[in-house]
Amino acid sequence: MFKKILVAYDGSDHAARAFEVAVDLATKLSSQLEIVQVEPHPTTSNWVTEIGRSGNDELSKVAAQVLTPLWAKARSHGVKDVSGDVLYGEPAHEIARYAKDNDVDLVVMGRRGRGRIEGLVLGSVSSHLTSHANCAVLTVK
Repeated sequence: MFKKILVAYDGSDHAARAFEVAVDLATKLSSQLEIVQVEPHPTTSNWVTEIGRSGNDELSKVAAQVLTPLWAKARSHGVKDVSGDVLYGEPAHEIARYAKDNDVDLVVMGRRGRGRIEGLVLGSVSSHLTSHANCAVLTVK
């Protein structure tokens, strides 16, 4: 049923629990697991300039620091096919786009993330995805 599972990870307690649930599901269902972290667009021109100079080096650094340990942990729990990416932009939009572009069957994410105040003002990422994703969405407390 769920051949490809995407877990959105932001370092929050809810995201850590969502990761555990996604790993458990992927193991039990022999599913592919994709892990993404979404970083906001840079806001300063200096940062944009530095990214422009470094190209994919900055992305590789972030992926190595955040995703590599998660991939290893998933594999150690029995997930055979695990991958993912670091995305840049507005989290709800980027996660929905990634899910659609990569034929994801299920998105697993924490009910709350890092930005509680932002969530109150702009609407939570999980609420947006529940309404707009092209696949099933499981939110985890």
